[in-house]
Amino acid sequence: DFLPVWPAPDIADLLESLEAKDSIILFLLLPQGIKAAVFGELDPKKQEHLLRQMSNEQARDIILELPPDDRTEIFEGLPGSITRKLLSLLPDEERREALQLLGYPANSVGRLMTPDYIAIQPNWTISQTLKHIREQGSDAETIDMVYVVDKKGHLLDDIRLRRLILAEPSQRVESIMDKEFIAISAHQDQEQAVKIIERY
Repeated sequence: DFLPVWPAPDIADLLESLEAKDSIILFLLLPQGIKAAVFGELDPKKQEHLLRQMSNEQARDIILELPPDDRTEIFEGLPGSITRKLLSLLPDEERREALQLLGYPANSVGRLMTPDYIAIQPNWTISQTLKHIREQGSDAETIDMVYVVDKKGHLLDDIRLRRLILAEPSQRVESIMDKEFIAISAHQDQEQAVKIIERY
């Protein structure tokens, strides 16, 4: 009963230190809500070992709990045969999402992206926007920042949630946009992204 209160990295360290047969038993005994977080902290070889010992249903459940960008990183580290098997277990929407992220060049920004963000339209009122955030926010990886896009999905601006909350409900999103955002192509190298993050 003490393990669920441990931080995921500590449980992962414990699993890494155990023999193979013991690590799978302990891993499968973890509560469902913490398995994915622990799995994401493990060394790729340990991840591969655990996946080989799990049923298809167990493996699918773990992979589905992971954020899309973490899922992509794990797929990259696994042998192609296991990645193909896992992809075949995913529901259609998640499989398309995973294949899209895996389609970006290795070490590109695209491999690190999450498709789980809040996108809003410039002509929406603040009231409409906040309603949309409440409805979609639980599926987003982060809601601290929301992204204003046009009808084709092109980025127009980024707005901190704080600015939206403090704006008048009847105002339009475009009235609080400053169009000062930093962006990088999904095909550019991760190192370029790091430099931009450090600078800005």
